[in-house]
Amino acid sequence: MFIEITNPSNPLRTENFLRPYKRGEKEFTPEIARQILTMTNHPRNIRDMLRLVLNQPIEKRSEYADIILATFDHRAQPAENAMIAQTFSSEKTFLDELKRHISAAENFTYSQNSDFYQSAAFSPVHILEDYHNFHTIPDNADIIYTGKSFHRYYENLKKVRSIRFPNAHAITLQNTKNFPPDFDVSSAKEVDLNRSDLSGVKKLFFQDGAIVSLFNLTGFPQEVDLSACNRINLSYNNLSNFSSLKFKNDSTISLHHCKNLPADLDVSMCNEVNMDQCKTTSSLNALKFKKDSTVSLQYCSLPQNTDISMCRKADLSGADLTRLKALKFADNAHIILNYCRDIDFPLDFSNCEHVELKNFDMDHIPSIKFKNKQQQKESGLKIPKDWHGKITYAEKTNFFSSLFRKHNTNG
Repeated sequence: MFIEITNPSNPLRTENFLRPYKRGEKEFTPEIARQILTMTNHPRNIRDMLRLVLNQPIEKRSEYADIILATFDHRAQPAENAMIAQTFSSEKTFLDELKRHISAAENFTYSQNSDFYQSAAFSPVHILEDYHNFHTIPDNADIIYTGKSFHRYYENLKKVRSIRFPNAHAITLQNTKNFPPDFDVSSAKEVDLNRSDLSGVKKLFFQDGAIVSLFNLTGFPQEVDLSACNRINLSYNNLSNFSSLKFKNDSTISLHHCKNLPADLDVSMCNEVNMDQCKTTSSLNALKFKKDSTVSLQYCSLPQNTDISMCRKADLSGADLTRLKALKFADNAHIILNYCRDIDFPLDFSNCEHVELKNFDMDHIPSIKFKNKQQQKESGLKIPKDWHGKITYAEKTNFFSSLFRKHNTNG
């Protein structure tokens, strides 16, 4: 099965040879694939050859099985090429033999005088099927984990060169440190990296619709893309390294107890936002929310340009509202202002469905308007005796109608 390089060609010449096949100008055949293996082991050329094989019709795939295996027979390949090869077939016998070749591949050198034949720069590719065997990986390995789920805690990845999860649906790596620069979780639907140090990771991105938890990280990657995630938990993080944060439409975001939020933070596309106890929120340029969104801003110092007028539910319990000049509410909104203090502008709850005003300081409020007395009663508001403001109601009771109803009742 081993195919020796008998017609050495540098990467550029090999690329020129491959180009008409990549463009579809010539028909790619098993003979052409074998010819490539006699020319080079350069990773980019081999990657292009593997992709050409995978582009062949399903009914012709079997003609290339030996070529795929020969690509890894005494030929060390980078993890990317190993991952491409594993998508060639789901047949167990083939995959078992392929994994054996990948794991056993030596740093084979065809010519000491031709750098482009050497594979010595590659680390061993280690195929891992069961995360319980994680401790068996060799030092400085490129790991390809082929299972559907991966759950590990308190790991040290110092000896790992790269790790990828091409088939995983759920990945958990909590309280883990020394992540490699090449850490790829882009295939997973659920990712939990809570309390880990990701400062060694070059770039972290996620698949469309992913559910991601990055709670209380001790270090962030150089680059993080959260724009495809449906649900994100960034609670208890220092976000000073972020110049901006982009979120997906209709996403759910938790920034609970975060500090140093980017000044241009925009959550106006999110369905649900939790920013309870966030620090430095007063320095935000503005804070606006989507129509019918659910928002929690408990115990935050809100910026002057805070707009909750489109929220279906907004909980501002204990929030510092001193910078605000007004608050407007959506029709049928659920508004919670428990423990709020030092508000010095009028409040109109007459269009709200539900209002909570428990332990509410109304000393400086000139007036409050409710839908009716029942809404006021249910709000839990307690009016101090020395308050000099005014309470009004949108639904006014007609005196004569009231007398008429009373007369009919008495009969």
